[in-house]
Amino acid sequence: MGLGTIQQGIIILGTVIIILTLFGGLRGVAITNTIQSVFIVAVCVVVIPVIVITKAGGVGEMVSYYEAVDPAKLNFLTGMTPGLLIGYILSNMLCCGAEPSYAAKFLSAKDVKTGVKGSYASLIVCTVLPISMMLGAMCLPMIMPEVTDGTMFYPVTINTYLPPVVKGFAMFSFLSLFLTTGNSFLQLLSVLITNDYVKPMMPDADSHKIGRINRIIIVAIGVIAILVGLWGDGIYQVMILGAGCYGAAVFFPLALGCFTKRRYEVKFINVAMVVGCAVTLVWDRTLSGTTGIAGVIAGAVCCLIICLAGSRPAAKEAKAA
Repeated sequence: MGLGTIQQGIIILGTVIIILTLFGGLRGVAITNTIQSVFIVAVCVVVIPVIVITKAGGVGEMVSYYEAVDPAKLNFLTGMTPGLLIGYILSNMLCCGAEPSYAAKFLSAKDVKTGVKGSYASLIVCTVLPISMMLGAMCLPMIMPEVTDGTMFYPVTINTYLPPVVKGFAMFSFLSLFLTTGNSFLQLLSVLITNDYVKPMMPDADSHKIGRINRIIIVAIGVIAILVGLWGDGIYQVMILGAGCYGAAVFFPLALGCFTKRRYEVKFINVAMVVGCAVTLVWDRTLSGTTGIAGVIAGAVCCLIICLAGSRPAAKEAKAA
């Protein structure tokens, strides 16, 4: 069976990200991400939504249109159970709450005050961005009824309404942001595996050998990511599933370790992380459709229960010692 255009794109993009990670660096990613993000936020949050909402006649006209054509689309719960909606929200909240790439960028700020300001600014942008994007996308049937695929909203509107130079820079920024984001994740995962697993198992290995092993790990993780992309039901679904698996596995171990005074057994934490990820993955692939509950809810609950089962008060432990 031949590969379709989307599958070919996943393979090409994944391969480029692997190569970029092998030869690139975190400093370059931080600089390019900043430039790209400022431009993309300006285009996605301000320029395109203002253009399409104006073309549609305003928010009031949009609401009137849907009330007349399809009132169900004005209800955010249409076609989705509360359990799935909560699951989508949790996938983002838990993942972002324990996201190492965000922490790496905040911790690289020149001082604490700058890091705090940056975190608040990013929170505001991440809150406003989906609302603005949603309002803009809802105008698409009014101004371009021939476009039936909602995922084409930004490519079509950018190609239609932006001048050539800005259009090219917008497309380039979107593609580059995928590359640098993938680069950041590969770097973080490879460094984590190398420092926490490879080095303890090979204490006598020199830096050159560790570096070669790290490159092998980068390629292996990249190949796995490509296979997941090919296996998934769609880019958005893969992203939500990945965020849910990661958030369910990592958020509670991190939060409990940072914000409670109890002591947690490492073995229990490791098991909790594996179970949280596995339950989320299996549940989403088998039970979410029939139960109406997202896998991240079941996975996060299992992870939390196992973490608490392996905990004990720090004060009692200190007294016994």
